[in-house]
Amino acid sequence: MFGEHFTGADAMLYVISRWCEMVWLNYSSGLNAFIENVERRRCVRCALADEGLEPLRVIK
Repeated sequence: MFGEHFTGADAMLYVISRWCEMVWLNYSSGLNAFIENVERRRCVRCALADEGLEPLRVIK
């Protein structure tokens, strides 16, 4: 969101995007790319797994 470094703002935007997914909001291509980039992070995948949550996007 703010450049090369992952920040608290990036984490919060990801959380809010997960909430928005529950009400089926459509995302812009930029936000979809952001979500995919966040979900590529190993720590995010581990946190989701620990919480029993699935990623929002299928990462290839």
